[in-house]
Amino acid sequence: MVVGDSRKFVSALIAPNVEGLRSWAEEEGLDLPESRTALIEDDRVRERIEAEVEEINERFESYETIKKFRLVPEEFTEDEDLMTPTMKKKRRNILEHFEDRVEDMYED
Repeated sequence: MVVGDSRKFVSALIAPNVEGLRSWAEEEGLDLPESRTALIEDDRVRERIEAEVEEINERFESYETIKKFRLVPEEFTEDEDLMTPTMKKKRRNILEHFEDRVEDMYED
């Protein structure tokens, strides 16, 4: 989820596709941690996601690009009250749930 309203720059909270990461790791011969929390803290995973963010940023003007991001261990789901039944993000709930990660991105 992209964050930036009333902020100095655009940032993002990213819930990575674990199955996609595991497929990538298998192709690369990497052994990734089992838990989602350990997975998002793995430097190789962070570098992989960072490369994807940089690739996406190439499509945007500099003021629109994601300057910082944080990986989150949970998926945005209806069960966690982070999505609606029609699969729309509940932005306010996501921002509250991950407030510490959001604030961490904007600390000077």
